[in-house]
Formats: sequence, C-alpha cells, structure tokens
Amino acid sequence: MKFLRNRKKYLESNYIDKNVQDNLLPLNVMESIFCLSKYRIRNNFIHPRSYTYFLVSLLSNTMFVLIHLLHVLENFYTSSKCMYATLICHSILSIMAFICFCIINIFQSNNNVKLIIRIQFFTFTARLFIFGWSLKSIMLLCLFVKTVEEVYLMVHKVETTVILSLSYRTEDFGYMILLKNVRRVNRAVFRKMSACGLMVVDGAVPLRIFIQVANYTIVLLQFSITLNK
Repeated sequence: MKFLRNRKKYLESNYIDKNVQDNLLPLNVMESIFCLSKYRIRNNFIHPRSYTYFLVSLLSNTMFVLIHLLHVLENFYTSSKCMYATLICHSILSIMAFICFCIINIFQSNNNVKLIIRIQFFTFTARLFIFGWSLKSIMLLCLFVKTVEEVYLMVHKVETTVILSLSYRTEDFGYMILLKNVRRVNRAVFRKMSACGLMVVDGAVPLRIFIQVANYTIVLLQFSITLNK
C-alpha cells in the first residue's frame, strides 16, 4: 500500500524549533498518557510513530474501553433503565472514538508530521490556530457543564416536589409509598458526574480551570521576570 511505502521515508526538513516544542508539550503529554501520540520528537527532529507504538496504542486503548465497560456493568443493578441506556451509548461512542483515533494515527502519521512542520513556519497562524482550538474546547466545556447543571437542577426540583408532596396528608397510601421510594432511590443512587474520578463535574469546573490557569500564568511570569533581571 502507498502509505506503507511512504511510511519508511523520513521528511527532509523535519527540524522543530525549541519554542514550537514548548508550545506542543502540554498536548504531547496528554496524548502520550492515553497512548494516542501522533509523532515523536527526538533531538529536535520530528518523526512519525512506529507501528509497534500503534500496536501498543491499540491494545492499551482496548484495555481502557474494557475497564470502562466493566465499570458500566457494575452499575447495572443500581442504575435505572434510562441511565443504563445512556451509559451503554456512551460506551459505544467511546469505543468508536478510540478506534477512529487509532486508525487516523496510522493512516495520517506522515501528514501529522507535515502539519507540525508547516505550523512552525507560520508563527501567527499557529498562535491563532492554538487560540481557536482552546476557545473551541472552552466553549464545548461550558456547553457540557450547562447541560449537566440543568440535569442537577431537574433532580433537585424533583426532590423538592417530593418533599412538599410528603408534607401534605393524603389518603392515597400507594401515592405516599411512591413518593418515599422516589426520594430513597434519589438519595441512594444519584450522584454527580465525575471526570474519571478526578473531580466532580458541575458548574464550578470552568471557574476552577480559570483559577489554575491564572495561578500558573502568575508563576511563569514571576520566573520570566526573575530570569530577565
């Protein structure tokens, strides 16, 4: 196949400037953690990843997906049918995403390297691209958090309605049992979403991210001012 023949040819001008490497470092670290790195930079030269790495990437991502599926199956008996269907759909989409990433990394490995090489020659365009990418990620995060908060608010309204309904006396014994069961299930099963157990996903996530960015920016500015003196 054509991409197999081109895969063995290194690019002639594959030198990467140090400043570009520093800008790409956070993205490279996150991709390396999940074994989804598209290239490797060694001695200031960028090269496509080997097929051994792609094989390890496929196996590791398969392991991540299986662990996620096991977590979903553990919550089978404690989740409602709607929540369980949502988890199944999420798992299927996750599997498809990981498979697509692996396939794209294999077939577009040389193009990924060419893209990074071209970006370094257009500093303004690269900064604009990074800014646009970051802005898009922030907007998607805010939209996701807004949706999650609406779910939390709806659950809180249901809890409030149940409490108010229980405060009124009624002769419908079955209705009272239903309200008590709803409240008990809500307290026992419902919990806020978490980002792989690292943090709770709620409306304060963008604020916490901005606080961390501001703290690290101040620290970097202090180092820069100290080195320039």
